[in-house]
Amino acid sequence: MTTSLRRHILDESRSMLLEVGFDRMSMRKIATSVGCSATSIYLYFTNKDDLLHALIEEGFDLLYDELVKVTSEYFTLVDPELPEKEVTRTNGEPSALSASPSVSAVKYAVPTLVPKNDSQALLAEALDGSCRSFIRFGMENPEYYEIMFQLHPKHMQRYPVEKYRKARRNIDLIGRILRCGHERNLFHIPNGDTKLVANVILSTLHGGVSLMNAGRIDAKVDRNQYTEIIIQSILAGVKARELGGGGN
Repeated sequence: MTTSLRRHILDESRSMLLEVGFDRMSMRKIATSVGCSATSIYLYFTNKDDLLHALIEEGFDLLYDELVKVTSEYFTLVDPELPEKEVTRTNGEPSALSASPSVSAVKYAVPTLVPKNDSQALLAEALDGSCRSFIRFGMENPEYYEIMFQLHPKHMQRYPVEKYRKARRNIDLIGRILRCGHERNLFHIPNGDTKLVANVILSTLHGGVSLMNAGRIDAKVDRNQYTEIIIQSILAGVKARELGGGGN
């Protein structure tokens, strides 16, 4: 019952946020919609900010699961998270990680990616698959997507650093794919800055998803073709320049 009530609160809040907005949403309104007392909600969430943060965190966790699923089709994922007891010492010697000011930086580190075969085409397919997974998530989960990327309450407390580091795994995982491609001369990454390029890719995908979810794409434009061109443009943008070519 405890788990189901918390789930019900999150589901009702997610819908209400988009209907009335953060400022007009109240714990009392949520309680009425759920069919419980406002006091019961405070057993799970400190305030509205805590509730919204939980929804944002849940959305990014769901997205990360989808990205990991598609990435694991092309790579072996090594050490996605190190338990705290393994952070302080490695083989009996102090680890460099133990000097880090925050264990969460290690706890939420993305996996090391080991390609399942030596085909360079595999890396392009992995990036292609990740882009498709992001778009699919955004289209199939419009409520989560809007809360994660588009809801900007004026008076919401700052998103906790710990949760931000956890959410950042999504873009870091795409960055790892880019790094693998760059190291094998398949992807051209200016100055080797995979974080920058991963952010540009996210911006491109986000623009497409936002326009489609808002119904702002011309009705004459086929959405499947629109999505395909977005992805092909991203792949063309990172495709490595041929070395030794005669053209300028």
